[in-house]
Amino acid sequence: MKKLLIIVMLLALSASSALARESFETRHRISIRIGYHNWFPDTTETEGTRPDDDGVVEDGEWEYIWDQAYRIQDFDSATLELGYEYLFLRWFGLGLDLGIYGNQREYDFNVSGFEVDSRMTINVFHIDLNPRFHWQTGRTDLYGGPLLGLYTASAEFVADVDYGPYSAKFDDSERGDGFGWGLMAGFEVRLNKHFGVALEDRLSFAVIDEFKPDDEGPLNAGGNVLTLSGVVHF
Repeated sequence: MKKLLIIVMLLALSASSALARESFETRHRISIRIGYHNWFPDTTETEGTRPDDDGVVEDGEWEYIWDQAYRIQDFDSATLELGYEYLFLRWFGLGLDLGIYGNQREYDFNVSGFEVDSRMTINVFHIDLNPRFHWQTGRTDLYGGPLLGLYTASAEFVADVDYGPYSAKFDDSERGDGFGWGLMAGFEVRLNKHFGVALEDRLSFAVIDEFKPDDEGPLNAGGNVLTLSGVVHF
């Protein structure tokens, strides 16, 4: 019985060692990820003055309405990403990630005789370069590292305004580019030599100066992204 147990242990160790060598030999890693993106919340006080519904809407009252209606954390959304990594060593690789996230919000209201239907759309596309350090043990791989990327953000605002017999439409759009940086970490379970499933989390900061109003800071297009991915190794 003891001999049989020793043989089983030796076979298990041999299989684990063989699988570890296979993961080292597969240098290319492609992943398709779906997940959810959370913006850093805007906790500043609402700009402008609260509308008093006196029949006249001042500039400060419009500012209050839009600032209260469209907070950046309301644009949290799903994300889709594609990643590639080349493993130079068993414990080190370099990854390139492409991703997109965005959302659309609508806000309709009546104030001082004005009937307003509005919507805002925000989209962000990013490319990240990501050196990764790996700790592989058999079928599992714990990895992480810093990231540096290019972020492109676009925003569109549309409002239809009716006041008695009068109507008007307003639309505005902005686009800006900026650099991003942050950290990521992931954990993968290898199903076999060529396929795996991974859970990844990324925290990034990306400053877009083109969105900077006269009296506010630039847009931070980063945030936190949690994804689940299917992975192919070859």
